[in-house]
Amino acid sequence: FSFIYKSSIDNSLRNFQYKFLHRIISTNKFLFKIWIKSSPMCNFCNIHIQTITHLFLKCVIVISFWKDLNEWLIVKQIRKKYFTHFDICFGVGLSKDISLINTILLRAKKYIFSCNYWNKAPSFPTCVIDLIHLEKIEKYIAQKRNSISLHKKKWNPILTTWWKGIWWI
Repeated sequence: FSFIYKSSIDNSLRNFQYKFLHRIISTNKFLFKIWIKSSPMCNFCNIHIQTITHLFLKCVIVISFWKDLNEWLIVKQIRKKYFTHFDICFGVGLSKDISLINTILLRAKKYIFSCNYWNKAPSFPTCVIDLIHLEKIEKYIAQKRNSISLHKKKWNPILTTWWKGIWWI
Protein backbone atom coordinates (compact mmCIF):
# COMPACT_ATOMS: atom_id res chain seq x y z
CA PHE A 1 0.00 0.00 0.00
CA SER A 2 2.87 2.38 0.58
CA PHE A 3 3.58 3.00 -3.10
CA ILE A 4 0.22 4.79 -3.40
CA TYR A 5 1.52 7.54 -1.13
CA LYS A 6 4.89 7.75 -2.87
CA SER A 7 3.37 7.87 -6.35
CA SER A 8 0.81 10.64 -6.23
CA ILE A 9 -0.48 13.36 -3.96
CA ASP A 10 -3.87 13.19 -5.67
CA ASN A 11 -6.32 11.59 -3.23
CA SER A 12 -8.67 10.41 -5.97
CA LEU A 13 -5.87 8.24 -7.42
CA ARG A 14 -5.03 6.90 -3.98
CA ASN A 15 -8.69 6.07 -3.41
CA PHE A 16 -8.95 4.35 -6.80
CA GLN A 17 -5.86 2.18 -6.18
CA TYR A 18 -7.21 1.18 -2.77
CA LYS A 19 -10.46 0.03 -4.39
CA PHE A 20 -8.55 -1.69 -7.19
CA LEU A 21 -6.33 -3.64 -4.78
CA HIS A 22 -9.31 -4.71 -2.71
CA ARG A 23 -11.24 -5.71 -5.84
CA ILE A 24 -14.20 -3.49 -5.01
CA ILE A 25 -14.44 -1.91 -8.44
CA SER A 26 -17.79 -2.65 -10.03
CA THR A 27 -17.61 -4.44 -13.35
CA ASN A 28 -20.40 -5.46 -15.67
CA LYS A 29 -20.30 -9.01 -14.32
CA PHE A 30 -21.25 -7.75 -10.85
CA LEU A 31 -23.64 -5.05 -12.10
CA PHE A 32 -25.45 -7.64 -14.19
CA LYS A 33 -25.71 -9.93 -11.19
CA ILE A 34 -27.47 -7.21 -9.15
CA TRP A 35 -29.67 -6.24 -12.12
CA ILE A 36 -28.16 -2.82 -12.81
CA LYS A 37 -26.71 -3.76 -16.21
CA SER A 38 -28.51 -5.69 -18.89
CA SER A 39 -25.39 -7.63 -19.91
CA PRO A 40 -22.21 -8.87 -18.22
CA MET A 41 -20.22 -8.37 -21.43
CA CYS A 42 -17.28 -5.98 -21.72
CA ASN A 43 -18.17 -2.44 -22.80
CA PHE A 44 -15.07 -2.25 -24.99
CA CYS A 45 -14.85 -5.54 -26.90
CA ASN A 46 -18.35 -6.94 -26.24
CA ILE A 47 -16.87 -10.45 -26.57
CA HIS A 48 -15.97 -11.53 -23.04
CA ILE A 49 -17.59 -11.16 -19.63
CA GLN A 50 -16.19 -8.09 -17.95
CA THR A 51 -14.26 -8.93 -14.79
CA ILE A 52 -11.59 -6.77 -13.17
CA THR A 53 -8.90 -8.87 -14.83
CA HIS A 54 -10.54 -8.58 -18.23
CA LEU A 55 -11.26 -4.84 -17.90
CA PHE A 56 -7.71 -3.84 -16.96
CA LEU A 57 -5.51 -6.55 -18.48
CA LYS A 58 -7.11 -8.95 -20.97
CA CYS A 59 -9.49 -6.96 -23.19
CA VAL A 60 -8.08 -6.54 -26.70
CA ILE A 61 -8.85 -2.80 -26.62
CA VAL A 62 -7.05 -2.37 -23.30
CA ILE A 63 -4.09 -4.49 -24.45
CA SER A 64 -3.69 -2.09 -27.38
CA PHE A 65 -3.93 0.88 -25.01
CA TRP A 66 -1.20 -0.55 -22.72
CA LYS A 67 0.98 -1.24 -25.77
CA ASP A 68 0.70 2.40 -26.89
CA LEU A 69 1.49 3.64 -23.39
CA ASN A 70 4.49 1.30 -23.12
CA GLU A 71 5.88 2.40 -26.45
CA TRP A 72 5.44 6.08 -25.57
CA LEU A 73 7.33 5.61 -22.27
CA ILE A 74 10.11 3.76 -24.08
CA VAL A 75 10.41 6.50 -26.73
CA LYS A 76 10.51 9.13 -23.97
CA GLN A 77 13.22 7.05 -22.29
CA ILE A 78 11.21 6.92 -19.09
CA ARG A 79 10.93 3.13 -19.14
CA LYS A 80 13.08 0.54 -20.86
CA LYS A 81 10.78 -2.47 -20.91
CA TYR A 82 7.10 -3.32 -21.20
CA PHE A 83 4.84 -3.53 -18.18
CA THR A 84 3.88 -6.93 -16.86
CA HIS A 85 0.42 -7.61 -15.45
CA PHE A 86 1.99 -7.44 -12.00
CA ASP A 87 3.42 -3.97 -12.77
CA ILE A 88 0.04 -2.71 -13.95
CA CYS A 89 -1.74 -4.01 -10.87
CA PHE A 90 0.76 -3.26 -8.13
CA GLY A 91 3.30 -0.79 -9.51
CA VAL A 92 6.91 -1.14 -10.52
CA GLY A 93 8.67 -0.68 -7.18
CA LEU A 94 9.10 1.69 -4.30
CA SER A 95 12.14 3.81 -5.14
CA LYS A 96 11.67 7.53 -5.70
CA ASP A 97 13.00 7.29 -9.26
CA ILE A 98 9.94 5.42 -10.46
CA SER A 99 7.21 7.48 -8.77
CA LEU A 100 6.38 9.06 -12.14
CA ILE A 101 5.91 5.64 -13.74
CA ASN A 102 3.63 4.52 -10.92
CA THR A 103 1.67 7.77 -11.16
CA ILE A 104 1.21 7.17 -14.89
CA LEU A 105 0.09 3.59 -14.23
CA LEU A 106 -2.41 4.73 -11.60
CA ARG A 107 -3.81 7.44 -13.85
CA ALA A 108 -4.02 5.05 -16.81
CA LYS A 109 -5.99 2.50 -14.77
CA LYS A 110 -8.35 5.18 -13.52
CA TYR A 111 -8.71 6.44 -17.09
CA ILE A 112 -9.64 2.93 -18.30
CA PHE A 113 -12.23 2.70 -15.54
CA SER A 114 -13.66 6.11 -16.49
CA CYS A 115 -13.88 5.05 -20.13
CA ASN A 116 -15.72 1.93 -19.04
CA TYR A 117 -18.16 4.04 -17.03
CA TRP A 118 -18.85 6.33 -19.99
CA ASN A 119 -18.99 3.33 -22.34
CA LYS A 120 -16.25 4.56 -24.68
CA ALA A 121 -13.01 2.86 -25.67
CA PRO A 122 -9.83 4.22 -24.09
CA SER A 123 -7.52 6.11 -26.42
CA PHE A 124 -3.91 6.84 -25.69
CA PRO A 125 -3.92 10.53 -26.80
CA THR A 126 -6.86 11.25 -24.47
CA CYS A 127 -5.02 9.55 -21.63
CA VAL A 128 -2.04 11.83 -22.22
CA ILE A 129 -4.37 14.82 -21.92
CA ASP A 130 -5.53 13.31 -18.63
CA LEU A 131 -1.90 13.08 -17.53
CA ILE A 132 -1.36 16.75 -18.37
CA HIS A 133 -4.37 17.59 -16.22
CA LEU A 134 -3.01 15.45 -13.38
CA GLU A 135 0.36 17.20 -13.60
CA LYS A 136 -1.38 20.56 -13.22
CA ILE A 137 -3.31 19.31 -10.18
CA GLU A 138 -0.14 17.97 -8.57
CA LYS A 139 1.69 21.20 -9.40
CA TYR A 140 -1.02 23.25 -7.68
CA ILE A 141 -0.88 21.02 -4.60
CA ALA A 142 2.94 21.17 -4.60
CA GLN A 143 2.84 24.97 -4.74
CA LYS A 144 0.49 25.06 -1.78
CA ARG A 145 2.82 22.73 0.14
CA ASN A 146 6.00 24.59 -0.93
CA SER A 147 7.39 21.46 -2.57
CA ILE A 148 7.52 22.59 -6.19
CA SER A 149 11.11 21.37 -6.59
CA LEU A 150 10.01 17.79 -5.85
CA HIS A 151 7.19 18.19 -8.35
CA LYS A 152 9.55 19.39 -11.07
CA LYS A 153 12.01 16.59 -10.35
CA LYS A 154 9.24 14.00 -10.65
CA TRP A 155 7.57 15.32 -13.81
CA ASN A 156 10.63 16.69 -15.65
CA PRO A 157 11.21 13.63 -17.90
CA ILE A 158 7.98 14.26 -19.79
CA LEU A 159 7.31 17.95 -19.17
CA THR A 160 10.06 19.04 -21.51
CA THR A 161 8.45 17.38 -24.53
CA TRP A 162 4.78 18.09 -23.77
CA TRP A 163 5.07 21.76 -24.51
CA LYS A 164 6.88 21.23 -27.80
CA GLY A 165 3.77 19.64 -29.29
CA ILE A 166 5.30 16.16 -29.59
CA TRP A 167 4.01 14.62 -26.37
CA TRP A 168 2.16 11.72 -27.91
CA ILE A 169 4.74 10.60 -30.42
